[in-house]
Amino acid sequence: MSAHTSLGTGGFADWAAWPSTSEQLREAMEFAHSRNVPVTYVGGGTNILVSDKGIRGLVIFSDHLTSCHSRGRLFCTQSGLSLDNAINTSIEMGLTGLELLGGLPGTVGGAIAGNAGIKEMTISDVLLYIDYMTPDGALHRMQNTGETFAYHHSSFPGDEQCFIIEAGFILNPTRKMAEARLKKEEALRRRTEHGHYRYPSAGCTFRNPVEGSAGRIIDNLGLKGKTVGGAQVSFSHANFIINPEGKATSSDIFELSRLIHETVFKETGIDLQREVRLIGDWDICNTKA
Repeated sequence: MSAHTSLGTGGFADWAAWPSTSEQLREAMEFAHSRNVPVTYVGGGTNILVSDKGIRGLVIFSDHLTSCHSRGRLFCTQSGLSLDNAINTSIEMGLTGLELLGGLPGTVGGAIAGNAGIKEMTISDVLLYIDYMTPDGALHRMQNTGETFAYHHSSFPGDEQCFIIEAGFILNPTRKMAEARLKKEEALRRRTEHGHYRYPSAGCTFRNPVEGSAGRIIDNLGLKGKTVGGAQVSFSHANFIINPEGKATSSDIFELSRLIHETVFKETGIDLQREVRLIGDWDICNTKA
């Protein structure tokens, strides 16, 4: 799994599948069901920490599900297309509305599952519907009613037991494609300047609490540069744990996140909530942070 995560860590999966159609996805689910093995869904691998012990069962990757089309203001894309490529494609089709999310890592499906966004907007602001498959192979559509999403969270049906196949967005027609591209590139440039892509990471480790920015809270406690094994708190963004030399293990990264959590709680009383998902064969007794 280290080859399929942005952190570059993680052990082996028992099985893996890369469906490119709904029927292939259904066949992969039937394979897992017939062998009574668990299924784990992975998009771009940008917001997960995979155990060094690996993942038991079948991992289904979405990155071969990348087709998209438009009709009027409706822009439809399969879940495995990277969010950045989806934004570029929508602009080429003469539609705008996603540009502020330029540079956010991961796939469209992952962005929806975590309601990815920035201060000005989240992806759910322009989302119309989601098509998804349940473990029994049935296809469903969920309309975005406005009550389904919250800050970096979606109450997606069945949570991790469902696979997002396609999403539809309502965007704005435009003839000013060059202007839209510049807006998107500016969003990417700001993230690049802030060091978001300098070293392997999974993005923000913790959600922002009501008290303010998690990165600022961690920075104020002098934790930038703190290391555990090959893992390090980024000097550019204190809410990023990075793998600067490619030598960190998932255990290093987890233990560093635990140290951050315990230090923040001890010094401020703030109970930071993890944003990066723990995937695979983790010891439950040792993963509270």
